[in-house]
Amino acid sequence: IGVGREQNQERTDWRHQATTLTLGAVNSLTEQGGTALRYHRYDGMFEHRVYLWRGLYTNVVAVGYSNSSDGMYLQQAYGGGLGVWAFRNDRQSLDLTGDFLYIAEHFYGPSPSVSFAGASLREKYTVKLAEVNKLPLELAESVSYIPAFNQEQAWQLLGVAILTVPITASWNANLTFTDGY
Repeated sequence: IGVGREQNQERTDWRHQATTLTLGAVNSLTEQGGTALRYHRYDGMFEHRVYLWRGLYTNVVAVGYSNSSDGMYLQQAYGGGLGVWAFRNDRQSLDLTGDFLYIAEHFYGPSPSVSFAGASLREKYTVKLAEVNKLPLELAESVSYIPAFNQEQAWQLLGVAILTVPITASWNANLTFTDGY
């Protein structure tokens, strides 16, 4: 589920702001070798952007993540940084964002919780494939690299591809593929 609001898109100053909340959930039950295995993953991301000048923006981000197969009941990250529209036209766009983050991870069982400072380097490329009822059918891909400072074993890489199909003027359906390390 994704909810967003963008105001004053034509402005190039602080009056142009965008807020996005994205929530995801996967819950499955699989039988393997006569044993039932339950798997769940929940994640969410909140981002608020304030545009400063001609595509340059500052942002605040908060992320939550839970994954039973990783033994992680909560990963949380908070921070902010700067981003820019590298280019944008009627058919395609490229956004580049860099954030400083505080990251905390909490696990099931005896594993100790950890917390550290890190960064998030993201790119997002979007292309309009066609129009459906005068609304864009879009394909977007994004890659995020999240290294931790002073801990070379602590890093994440996430790739996402999203096909957005317009249903009505204000509702879309998304098909999403996510791969993370």
